[in-house]
Amino acid sequence: MKKFVKAAFAAVLAMGMAACGSSSTAETIEKSVYQIETDGSYDEYIVVYYTSDRNALTGMTDEVHFYKESGYTADMFSPDSIKSVYPDFDSYDFASVDIQEDDNTIYYIVHFKNLDNHDNAVKAAEAELIKLEDKDGAWLYVDAKGILDSLKAIHKEIPAADIDSLGLHFQ
Repeated sequence: MKKFVKAAFAAVLAMGMAACGSSSTAETIEKSVYQIETDGSYDEYIVVYYTSDRNALTGMTDEVHFYKESGYTADMFSPDSIKSVYPDFDSYDFASVDIQEDDNTIYYIVHFKNLDNHDNAVKAAEAELIKLEDKDGAWLYVDAKGILDSLKAIHKEIPAADIDSLGLHFQ
């Protein structure tokens, strides 16, 4: 398998920052989409999910669209391929891999969910997906603002009006 997952998550490694803040009860979940890679044979996107009020990270998705016209076939991909990047992936109860295809495209989708749960955030940090900073033991959530700012600085953010046309598989 290509370096796609490793490259994308390496970019995300340095972006997560823990934050303190007040708890809110009725927040909506927002999403931002960034194109991480494209070379004509595949396109890769990172989707960051966060709460509307606090910017608390709730999840991330790395989705790669491999185009069959470039020679990709479904038998080239396996959910176990992610273990080359995350050897302990099977132990992440907050993560999953999904492979789908249509007539033209193979979709390799890695979901990281429930990152607003402290235990999941700690495991994600141990896997070097995000970095946590302890604020005097008062950890409440991972602030998505740092992740969003870092992605925006080095990758193309997809305008909200264009997101639906990409065929992404949202959490």
